[in-house]
Amino acid sequence: MTGKMRKMIATDRGRDWPVLLLQALVCVLATIFFGCGMPDPNAKIQIVNGDPVNHEQYPWQVSIGSTARGAGAFERHFCGGSLIGALWVLTAAHCVEDNKEKYPISTWVVLHGATKLSKPGRAAVTRAVADVHIHPCYRGDPHKNDGNDIALLRLSEPIVAPTSYAKLPKADESIAPRVDAFVTGYGLTSFSGKGSDCLMKADVAIIAQNECGRYYPDTKISEREVCAAGKGESGTCYTDSGGPLVIEEENVLVGVVSWGDERCEGKPGVYARVSHYISWIQETIKRGN
Repeated sequence: MTGKMRKMIATDRGRDWPVLLLQALVCVLATIFFGCGMPDPNAKIQIVNGDPVNHEQYPWQVSIGSTARGAGAFERHFCGGSLIGALWVLTAAHCVEDNKEKYPISTWVVLHGATKLSKPGRAAVTRAVADVHIHPCYRGDPHKNDGNDIALLRLSEPIVAPTSYAKLPKADESIAPRVDAFVTGYGLTSFSGKGSDCLMKADVAIIAQNECGRYYPDTKISEREVCAAGKGESGTCYTDSGGPLVIEEENVLVGVVSWGDERCEGKPGVYARVSHYISWIQETIKRGN
């Protein structure tokens, strides 16, 4: 029972019980309404100042995790990804490299359809990861090694949900600065915070490479990357990695969360530019199928 509900009942003891019951029901429904999938107007810290959303609105989003104890159940979320076909998830190469020792790939699973990780619901499905394909030019930390932070996961069984597959851009398609976009994920809500149990969304805008470079003077922003700045201080944080950057108006997947400000505060996020990798994606899927 919430504190608000207790106070309501304590101050209304003289009323008839049907009135109390109705008021209690209103409180419960309000709590549900402002839970996962519905924005809370009083919320202050989420994906990094984002809002909770319903997975049905962003059906390409997946959580990549591990059945770490071998129990067969989804346990540990460590990265995001985008479902781009029945058997394929697009994510970041560093998600694979940074986690394969901690969580053997044989334990990896993809969770699709979850608004809330702890209670995915009947519509959610999990699939084991059958194979991993890292871009051949990836050379470790993308912050230091010129990008190419992109990878494909092949699933053990298909997720047959064509309306859920992310829409990819055309090969080498450019993105104009100031275009509205958004990122989604289950990552940390702040540098010192915990991962979100709910799927979160943050509004961002694409910015020019030279503008992005001013925030990171010691790093060259590659033409294989795209930058997006949060509106206010919204954006991505750890374990959002691998997740989608999507153009608002067209719902086109233009970026994969790669790197950014190590404290998750104020600076633009840097993403693998999906349009640069269309040929590699198509060729990898053709070979893998």
